[in-house]
Amino acid sequence: MKSLCVIFLTVVGSAAFFGCGAPAANTNTVHANANTVSAPAGPPTVQTLMALETAAFDAFKNKDVNYFQGFLTDKFVGSANGRRLDKSAMIKMIAEHKCDIKSFSFADEKLTN
Repeated sequence: MKSLCVIFLTVVGSAAFFGCGAPAANTNTVHANANTVSAPAGPPTVQTLMALETAAFDAFKNKDVNYFQGFLTDKFVGSANGRRLDKSAMIKMIAEHKCDIKSFSFADEKLTN
């Protein structure tokens, strides 16, 4: 059971880090004020990713399947015990897990390119 929890947490962590898609195309051609300069959107910060990870771990700990309905993409693919899992199978596994997680913490977080 511990290995199943470790696999799940690895999958959730991977989904959080690699689940970001490409930025949306800029289709706004109306220039209200040409003197206004906005900073381009950059990559996510450590704090942003840690907030996602913490929310996902809390949802897993509390078996909150509604959170994962929106968190996981429809194209989600994972694996557990040599089986391929799609989004619905992963959500079912989350709802039925028997892990008793009292607490979790992160240490020495780093963001690399």
